[in-house]
Amino acid sequence: MTTENVPEVSPEQEKKDMIDYVTKLEDLLPRYARRAAALRPEEVGSVEWSQGFGLFWRQAREDQGFSRYSIAAKAGAHVNDIRLLENGFIEIEQVGDFLRHYSAALTGNATLWETCREQFHFPQSQ
Repeated sequence: MTTENVPEVSPEQEKKDMIDYVTKLEDLLPRYARRAAALRPEEVGSVEWSQGFGLFWRQAREDQGFSRYSIAAKAGAHVNDIRLLENGFIEIEQVGDFLRHYSAALTGNATLWETCREQFHFPQSQ
């Protein structure tokens, strides 16, 4: 488990990040809902699949002892990218490279990403 310090984040910054997150969700949800509604629960990209996928990454972060802000800083990502991932709002076509890098930030290697790919039958082209 890591003992990473949580970056100093002001209440104003947290509020701005949350507003930005909600704005991103407003943009993403219609596309996500159309795609997910057309899929059976066990299919890659379904609501159920996405929920489990997000939970996998949330648990991995928590197991390593990172806050969302601290892992975002370490991974060179925005905290809202981590929120979207952990809440299952992913765009499959765009996450492969991000998750290889994120896995390395969490654990020092890409093993976690490979485990995730196998467990969730993530498309190999990603």
